Amino acid sequence: MRRHTPTILLHAALIAGSIITIFPLAWMISASFMPTGEAMMVPPRFFPSSITLEHYRDIFTRLNLGRSFLNSTLVAVVVTSISLLVNSMAGYAFAKLRFARRERTFALLVGALVIPTQVGMLPLFLMLKSIGLVNTYAGVIIPGLASIFGIFLIRQFMLSIPDE
Repeated sequence: MRRHTPTILLHAALIAGSIITIFPLAWMISASFMPTGEAMMVPPRFFPSSITLEHYRDIFTRLNLGRSFLNSTLVAVVVTSISLLVNSMAGYAFAKLRFARRERTFALLVGALVIPTQVGMLPLFLMLKSIGLVNTYAGVIIPGLASIFGIFLIRQFMLSIPDE
C-alpha cells in the first residue's frame, strides 16, 4: 500500500492539472451557447439558462465564415499536393542522383534553414506586388510550393531506401 502512494498522488496532481487546463475551454464552449449578456453575469454561470445558436448564426452570416473555410481548404489542398510533388522530386534528386556540387548545394539549402521566415516576408511581398499577385489565390499558393525543410525530410527518407 505504501508503495502506491506516490503513484496515487501523481495521478491526482495530473487529474487536477488537466481539469484546470480544460476548464477555460469548456467554459468558452458553454458561453458560446448562452444568450447575449449571460456570460457576463455575476456570479458567472457555467451552464446556459437556455441554449441558443444565435452567436454561430451571426458568425457565419456577418463574417462569411463559410467562404473563409472554403478558401482555406482550397489553398491547403493545392499547396499540400503540389508541395509534395515538388519536394519529392527535389529530395529524390539530392538523395539518389549524382551531379556536380550536389553536397555543396544541399548544404547551402540546409544552411538557409537558420534564416527566420520573417526576414523574407517583405521581399516576398514586394515581388508578389510587382507581378500583381497580391490578394489572389496564386499569391498565397506559389510561395508555399517548395520548402527547404520539405526537401530535407524527403531527402533523408530517400537516403534510407536502398538504391537497388
